[in-house]
Amino acid sequence: MRNYLLILFAFLKFTSVIASPTDTGDRAIMLDERFHITKKKKEAFYTATMVNQVADGFFFKVHYLSGELKMEGYYADETMLQPNGVFTFYHKNGQIESMGEYADGSKFGIWQRFDSTGTVRTNKIYTSQQMMDAITAE
Repeated sequence: MRNYLLILFAFLKFTSVIASPTDTGDRAIMLDERFHITKKKKEAFYTATMVNQVADGFFFKVHYLSGELKMEGYYADETMLQPNGVFTFYHKNGQIESMGEYADGSKFGIWQRFDSTGTVRTNKIYTSQQMMDAITAE
């Protein structure tokens, strides 16, 4: 009977880990308010997990500590220091907050923005540093 209870406990513990919204089999990475990795759990605002590695980078999902999805996007590196690719940010209620692209670590192009009810806000347009350098050099 004792062995049966131990097996049941282990099964329940294992299934609760699988059901975690931020777990992909790897240990979750703790992040501060700027999505920088922190070792201090009390200073963490979010958790991140690498979903998969792609040809030119790594796809991450970031969750609020309460479990809701905050962001998903591509980074050029495993340490999440250089965003590079398509990103989507979410309000805590699940509505999209903004979506757009990063190029070489900076926002680039047109970013669509929405309020917490899903109503469209004014788009923001970002230019690359190379483009700004070319404009100011003329």
